[in-house]
Amino acid sequence: MTLSELQTKGYKFYTGNTSYVLDNDDYNYAEQALNADHPDMVELYMCQPYFYSISENGVYASYMVMSAMSNENFSSLNSQITARASAVASQIRALYTSADTTDAAKILKAHDYYVALLQYDYSALNKTGEAAYYQYAHTAYASLVKGLAVCDGYAKGYMLVLKQLGFTDCYEVTGMAGGYGNMGGHAWTMIKLDDSKYYEEDTTWDDTVYTATHRWFNKTTSAYARGIAGSYHTRVSGYIGLLLPSATGTKYTYEFLASGASGSDNEEDEGEQEEEQEEENLPTDEDDDEESEIPVGSVISYGTGTYKVTDDDTVQYMRSPSTAKSLSIPGKVWINGYSYRVTSIGKNAFKGNKRITKLTIPSSVVSIGANALNGCSNLKTITINANKNLKIGSGAFKNLKKGSVIKVKGVSGKNKIRIINLLKKRITSSRTKVK
Repeated sequence: MTLSELQTKGYKFYTGNTSYVLDNDDYNYAEQALNADHPDMVELYMCQPYFYSISENGVYASYMVMSAMSNENFSSLNSQITARASAVASQIRALYTSADTTDAAKILKAHDYYVALLQYDYSALNKTGEAAYYQYAHTAYASLVKGLAVCDGYAKGYMLVLKQLGFTDCYEVTGMAGGYGNMGGHAWTMIKLDDSKYYEEDTTWDDTVYTATHRWFNKTTSAYARGIAGSYHTRVSGYIGLLLPSATGTKYTYEFLASGASGSDNEEDEGEQEEEQEEENLPTDEDDDEESEIPVGSVISYGTGTYKVTDDDTVQYMRSPSTAKSLSIPGKVWINGYSYRVTSIGKNAFKGNKRITKLTIPSSVVSIGANALNGCSNLKTITINANKNLKIGSGAFKNLKKGSVIKVKGVSGKNKIRIINLLKKRITSSRTKVK
């Protein structure tokens, strides 16, 4: 694409004396933030971004160009979203009574009414690759207009209804969620109430076939992370939940509201009561031994891959998701409420993966197994945030895409020279360069 075309069709997001490469986390944060800030604009989800960097007279400029993945009229869909959010908000206001004197009481009405309108789109889970990603089930159009969505569709629609009701201080939170051995990407909501505290709500998980539940209604961030009924919500690298404030409100729980207590009741007493309830849910030593601690050797599927527990606080990255094109292996993962450092990449972890094009390896990794990336024939860019003690098995980087580059960062001097020399023994020199 020429400079003239980029200036006409693209958005310039960087100018400087050096080239700027958008890494995987940068891309994820930017994309999620745009969607969270503008949940009424489906094109932000239904367009694929492409990035270009051009140099003129020693000055670099980086552009983003959006390519639509649907032939729909986005303006028409956005108008339908706005109209429907307004209508739903009006219907909820009609349910308010003179007893609903607090924000929390009104939010409970909103939560229950909204959840009753929706059904989870299980058919969306059966799609793979781009077809799985670029579908309306992830948008507010799906939740508000169609009444059929997945988690981020639920969260976006709920945010728009809340804003129509006057609750403007709310966020879509993204992270990992699930039960033991089955964590995946997820989206939920956080809102500030009239006690100036944030509360977390998951309308997706509170939605059942027959009625709304309140298991995940108005909880703290720490309660979500500790786990409720064996399921966990965690804020991790690569998701904007990690960048948002924590929810610390403990007054306006469902139990408090269902008891008929008003917002004018003694807040200190209620706060102490909720604190006691929170303490009751804290894991005990016995819980750790019987339910939370994962045995060494266990294999866990978690978001960006499959991991093997290698010690009390470490895991090995064993296998990549088959659909991922660009991947950043996390330096730390949360499993079953516990933190594990990712210290190794197993042998054959990516072997023969034809889809992946870009990979970032964290500095926590001290060992890369034999043939870990052998035969990744479309893998063009690898960034190793190197640990000075890094070991690399035979054939680990053989037969990558012709013209591929391995960039070594995070070390200098003798340590960098050692790692570069080791990498040169593990590549196909006619296809890959190390720098």
